Amino acid sequence: MPFALGADQQRVSAQLLTWWETKTSGLVHAVCGAGKTEMTFPVIARAVNDGKRVLIVSPRRDVAIEWADRLEAAFTVPITRRYGGGDKKRLA
Repeated sequence: MPFALGADQQRVSAQLLTWWETKTSGLVHAVCGAGKTEMTFPVIARAVNDGKRVLIVSPRRDVAIEWADRLEAAFTVPITRRYGGGDKKRLA
């Protein structure tokens, strides 16, 4: 990442990893711009390294596009975009 997570962001990121490891679920509720995307990067990396796939869903097309762009910049695994009115192409 181009920046370090703050203390609270690191705590949330660690909680996401704990939920992954213990197969439990939870909710991250934060305002726009709070760094939620970047807080998920460690757990996404863990899941991918464990041979799993990750699904990210948003009811907003613009958010789905932004997520895909940021994930493509951060990870080297294939990203598939699916959204209403989208081009439905698989990106390497």
